[in-house]
Amino acid sequence: MMNGIDWTNCSPCEAGIRSESISEALDFLESHMIPMHSLLVIRGGKAAVEAYWEPYHARTLHRMFSVTKSLVSLAAGVLVSDGRISLDDKVLDFFLGTAVPDRFRILTLRHMLSMRTCHSRASHKLVPGSSYTGSYSDDWVGSFFRTIDGDHQPGTFFSYDDTAAHVVGAIVEKVSRMDLISFMRSTFLKDVSFSQDAYIMKEGTGVSKGNSGLMARPRDLAELAYRVGKRSLHGVSGEYIDEALSFQADTSEGTQDGVSAFRHGYGYFFWLIDGGWAMYGNGGQLVLSYPDEDLLVVTTADVQAIQGGTGSIMDAVQIIRKGVGNKEVGDEKALMDRISSLSLIHVSGSPVPSGAWRYGCLSAAVDGGSISISLGKEEGRISIVRGSHRIGFIFGYCRNAAGPVEGIAGYTAAASGAWKEDDTLVILSQFMGEEIGSLSVRVSIQGEMITVTSKLCGELSFTGFSFTAEGGMQEWTEE
Repeated sequence: MMNGIDWTNCSPCEAGIRSESISEALDFLESHMIPMHSLLVIRGGKAAVEAYWEPYHARTLHRMFSVTKSLVSLAAGVLVSDGRISLDDKVLDFFLGTAVPDRFRILTLRHMLSMRTCHSRASHKLVPGSSYTGSYSDDWVGSFFRTIDGDHQPGTFFSYDDTAAHVVGAIVEKVSRMDLISFMRSTFLKDVSFSQDAYIMKEGTGVSKGNSGLMARPRDLAELAYRVGKRSLHGVSGEYIDEALSFQADTSEGTQDGVSAFRHGYGYFFWLIDGGWAMYGNGGQLVLSYPDEDLLVVTTADVQAIQGGTGSIMDAVQIIRKGVGNKEVGDEKALMDRISSLSLIHVSGSPVPSGAWRYGCLSAAVDGGSISISLGKEEGRISIVRGSHRIGFIFGYCRNAAGPVEGIAGYTAAASGAWKEDDTLVILSQFMGEEIGSLSVRVSIQGEMITVTSKLCGELSFTGFSFTAEGGMQEWTEE
């Protein structure tokens, strides 16, 4: 059995990476205000950097979004390798009796894995007769065949079809008669150091979310990617891995999120990048392999609210790459001290205004609802009501405070707030757990009037909190 990654203490210099390149990458991410959650750098099978931004830590299960697709590819690879399915099998053969337009009848598993289906967008995010709504269908597999008629012939060109990966995952479950994570554990994850409590979320019909539902740890992805690179996965042939990591579709005309680094092509649910290959998930979940440099980088983050955020992470990785092969000794103690004190980005400004609004409570009726804020000496609390929707959470002053989200069952958040001016309070809540996203709120007070601008961002199961509204402020109560 092949050994995995050596996670014992190893400095960047010992791994052949200039330590200043790590510091420069951290400087770059900080200057671009990228909400990083983790950064792992592995070279030669040794962990040179393992960094987490508090409150995230090594034991935090993280939503990996479309990185899940790469694991589904490997699961399909097990079935292909043992002859139970073929890449040229028709997709409809696994869903007999489904009435579909003719173009679906020639759709193959190979088309699905290479994102050359007959859809130009994810069908589970559409409702009949309308454009994208953000309200997902319960039956994601059914939506692939019924929600919209495919708008072009399969195999014609690359178009990122999120639902295709979910359907391939459903095929794996049908053929194996196991749910996805159980099948993965019994096959290609068998000899991989992969967290026992990792799991894949399921959609309304009970099918595992093969497109985006993986909850795992950064180390899990690093261990898996290391073995993919070595072609050492139980049940998956080296031939299949070679094909999965080879050019299957042209992405030069445009990629998911418009990140130029991913315009080098697509394999079977793996992206091709300059000098290597990648697993790529929404919001900054990245696994980047550079075989010629024996370098592996894993990141988790939430850049859904930041235009060009994934590109900034890729730019930081390029800074690290420039330090590969350079064993120049730097101030590694200072670097390690910095890494041990990293924390999630927070709102900066003044913890308390210089004017009257110091500690107390305010509330206001605004268009379509209400807002209330209490300001204690250590932390604040905000509650927003919009129609039938309510959300509330605590926030720290110029620092994050973690706690449950009121009104949204099962959510936790790290939230911070600060006064930008004496009459303007900005609050940022960053959601953690199965659904990652953020809520940014700006509260401006002018006399007896209050204006609230709220922006909700992320693939979340709730809506209603992106708005601008104003109203009369009710009595301020001193605590």
